[in-house]
Amino acid sequence: MTDEQNAFLSPPIVEEEQSPPEETPEETPEETHKMGDEAPDPEQIRAEIEELEVRKEKAAADAKYWREQKRKERAAYFKGEDPVKLEPEQPDLKRPDLDDYDSEMDYIEALTDYKVESKRREWDAQAKQREESTTMQQRQADLQERLQAGHNKYDDFADVVYDPTAMHITPMIVDILADCEHPDDVAYYLAKNRIEGVSISRMTPTRAAIEIARLDLKYGGATKRAPKNKTVSKAPEPIKPITTADKFNKNPEDMTLKEYDEWRRAQGGRPF
Repeated sequence: MTDEQNAFLSPPIVEEEQSPPEETPEETPEETHKMGDEAPDPEQIRAEIEELEVRKEKAAADAKYWREQKRKERAAYFKGEDPVKLEPEQPDLKRPDLDDYDSEMDYIEALTDYKVESKRREWDAQAKQREESTTMQQRQADLQERLQAGHNKYDDFADVVYDPTAMHITPMIVDILADCEHPDDVAYYLAKNRIEGVSISRMTPTRAAIEIARLDLKYGGATKRAPKNKTVSKAPEPIKPITTADKFNKNPEDMTLKEYDEWRRAQGGRPF
């Protein structure tokens, strides 16, 4: 391609009429920031953080609930009971804050709900405490009644089992004994073997229940009151009379004629 063609195809350049090139203004940091993403809303960030905290607390509460339920089920299994179904733990109540609400009416409504829920939980806790107290008292009464059998088996049962200095009798041990088939025998064994009893009292509830169940199977119901020693009489033995059978045990050659005659008659023979 020639220079003329190039000139023909290209627009003519007039130097005197050419305007200076437009300068591109440099972008300032503020303008660059405007072109990018807008800054997040602090309130939105705060709301997201609070939501994450609520989820975290709920996850921790759920994990605690399932661990506790698993522990209860294991303990109930070793006690021969049906697994106890626990209700999920309720999250802690938080008093509403006026700054968290758009209007005063919303705050008053939330505050009212908070007070009602707080009072309801207080009533439920008191009712549960009364029920547990009644159940525990009933279990204690049943245990004391069943322990009475030990007085008929062991002469020193009261002194040994109800010794106030015993360190192995803890509320946990008493609660486990209430579920034994033979609490009197187990209680007596633990009282006679204090070292083993103290060791069991320091175990976890599950492990202690296993050990006491083993003792219940091994010693429960097998112990009887030891017979008292009979007083030996110093009187001479009574004279044993000689019976006809004793006569017949003699050798016929050593018998008298009368004895031989009786012996022959007893044998079915004819006398002389």
